[in-house]
Parts: sequence; structure tokens; C-alpha cells
Amino acid sequence: ADSQIFDNGTNVGIGTATPSASAKLQLDSTSQGFLPPRMTEVQRDAIISPEEGLMIYQTDATKGWYGYNGTAWIQL
Repeated sequence: ADSQIFDNGTNVGIGTATPSASAKLQLDSTSQGFLPPRMTEVQRDAIISPEEGLMIYQTDATKGWYGYNGTAWIQL
């Protein structure tokens, strides 16, 4: 099937024409997952002025999900 992106001017849906009003971005699938930005610890630490709430998946050292809490990167 072809990918479908729906933008109603307020919310964006991928895989759905009716994204939830409480979600800015909604991804729907029964056969695929969400792949976030993946990077090494060095690449993560090179992000200039990360925004509080930024999330990445770290691929080396202590692998896993990391989030920026406004002060430091923490493993989630």
C-alpha cells in the first residue's frame, strides 16, 4: 500500500486520515514501528542547545533511549 500523510492544518497523521486532536503527530501501523533518530554518544553530545524533552536512541556505550531534561541527557 502507498504511504498516506494527512495534514488537517493542526495535526498530522501518517497511516490515518483522522489523527487524534490531542496529538500533534500520530503514526498508525499494524506492521511497523517508530524509528527515532539513532546516533552515538559523541554525536548526541555534539547537539548544540538540545531542547528539553528531546529524545534519541544511542547506539554505542550504554545503548538505549535518552532524553534531555533541560540540563543533562538521561537514560530513559
